[in-house]
Amino acid sequence: MWTALPIVSVLRSCRELLFRVFACSSWPLLLLVVFAGVFLRCHQISYNFDGDEIFSVDAARSDISKTLSILIADRVHPPVHNVALHYWGAVVGFSEAGMRSLSVLASTGFLIIMFRVAMLLLRPMYAFYVAMLCACSPLLVIYGQQARPYALALFFAATSFYILVRQGFESPGWKWPVRYGICCALLVNTMYASVFLITAEVLGILCWRSANRFRLILAAFLGAATIAPWLLIIGSSMHGVDNQMAWIPKPRIFDVLYLYVQFFGSVPHASMTLVLLFAVIAALIVKNHRRLDIRLVVTVATLAFLPPVVVYLVSWYGPLSIWAVRQLLFSGPMIFLLIGLAIECVPRRLVLVPATALVLWCLSALPEAIPAQVTPPWRELAQRFGGSEYTVITNESFVAKPLTFYMEGSANVIDISEARELNDQRVIYVCRPVRCDTSAIQGFRIEHEESIRWNRTANSPTNMLQVYSLVGMD
Repeated sequence: MWTALPIVSVLRSCRELLFRVFACSSWPLLLLVVFAGVFLRCHQISYNFDGDEIFSVDAARSDISKTLSILIADRVHPPVHNVALHYWGAVVGFSEAGMRSLSVLASTGFLIIMFRVAMLLLRPMYAFYVAMLCACSPLLVIYGQQARPYALALFFAATSFYILVRQGFESPGWKWPVRYGICCALLVNTMYASVFLITAEVLGILCWRSANRFRLILAAFLGAATIAPWLLIIGSSMHGVDNQMAWIPKPRIFDVLYLYVQFFGSVPHASMTLVLLFAVIAALIVKNHRRLDIRLVVTVATLAFLPPVVVYLVSWYGPLSIWAVRQLLFSGPMIFLLIGLAIECVPRRLVLVPATALVLWCLSALPEAIPAQVTPPWRELAQRFGGSEYTVITNESFVAKPLTFYMEGSANVIDISEARELNDQRVIYVCRPVRCDTSAIQGFRIEHEESIRWNRTANSPTNMLQVYSLVGMD
């Protein structure tokens, strides 16, 4: 017992030191959050694009009229991100690092805004942990780097929520509602799915007693309505959009829960751990409801849970699935904020344990957020196949688009339907095991076969490429 006293004393001293640090100016804490977030999102920033990023880059590096024409023909992408990427690329270039730097910049703004939101609602220590979870979340790291609209949408979503919180500290007027309306307009013109988030925010506003309540609701409606002209423009080309989105599978029964697991990262027994965590959060909120602003808790919980649940139900019962995790990223920061509100009720002597455990959970899963773990090595494969005596064939755009992009004409990439015309040539067939169609290459002899796996943490056939070196038998 006596030997344990010095250890207890040291732990108490460390705890008191931490609380003194957190009680100081918020700027050092903000710098730590931004440094961690930017560092993680810049890791392997020059790694090759994936197929979706290549769409954005091809659209952005065209002249502005062609960029808009591509988006109109594509139908599923609102204009803001790709137009911004077009002008950004004109300044910094269209390399991997250049294109992704816009998303890293937007992610930096997102982290700053989330820190400011948390500082308005929580004491500095808890605000720091909420922001650090946003910085280290594997899912937010993955999509916070990609040259896609997700980071920009996260920034606008965080800004819209900041405006809602900030206006509560100001006198009534049109200043903050106008800003909120502009933010909603930018958000819905960056990502269609954000209409579910704006709806959730409106429901939250209805719970408040703010004098600006009806001004904010009007601003939200007018901001969201700015997408109407774009929808009218693409309306004539909406035929066939169901085929374009047919690749999105209907969600499985536990996919809503797994969405929240992904914000922390996949670790052993993650789902059960998350269920227990939600139970603890609910218990803390119920136990300490008199110390909490229940309207705030309800608003944050609505933003965290309503959009995913609505999208899940629409995808499950509707004719077309729109369930895509990357469209629902703002639910993660709201979960983190809900956790911050809950653990702020925990006695000071216990607060470091749950907060540290959550950060360690995210950090332990960060290897799965490395670009080389998420995206196949397309550049390496293109260099290997390009200029060779082989013709590359495939039966899925997932393979064809990036190989064509990185080969830059050094070799042909053709559809497998034309393979029979090549039965006197040497051919490389590239496919994912679950999509391979070996019946289409029956006129060839397999000379060599290999498997290329890029995600070492997920044992799935969708994280593997099968490469067949074929020789025609004629």
